Amino acid sequence: MIHVHVVSGVRLEESKHEAVEEEFFWPAVRDRVPDGDRLADHAVEQEQAAEHVLNDLIGLKADDPKFDELVRGFIADGREHIAYEETSVRPEPRKALGAEEADDLGTRLQQGKKAAPTPSHAAETGSAEDGGSGDRGSGPSPRRGDRTR
Repeated sequence: MIHVHVVSGVRLEESKHEAVEEEFFWPAVRDRVPDGDRLADHAVEQEQAAEHVLNDLIGLKADDPKFDELVRGFIADGREHIAYEETSVRPEPRKALGAEEADDLGTRLQQGKKAAPTPSHAAETGSAEDGGSGDRGSGPSPRRGDRTR
């Protein structure tokens, strides 16, 4: 069975990934890539769907049948999203940006991930019996403006 603590780590990394792309990558795609809005919109929709699944996992015990179902769906959707980004999206900025701009964007993505906002309840895992608070995080999800500088 997949452990609830793994979900917390995945939520943290997915949140950082999404925040950094929203701040640096998707604006570059939208501004510089032909049909960039469509490419970015589709990828962002996939990421938001993944975030909803991860939020649904908060508070579930690992022995809950829905837990494994959600995790398996998240994995399948994640693979589809990665394939989409790698085959449909990532080659386009490489074509549209010069080598120097592409390197600069890559550097900003790496640096941004280190300072990216995280879910306020990312450390919470599962129910109180699992060592977490059981709080499903009813507040708004941290987004673009969440970063402190």
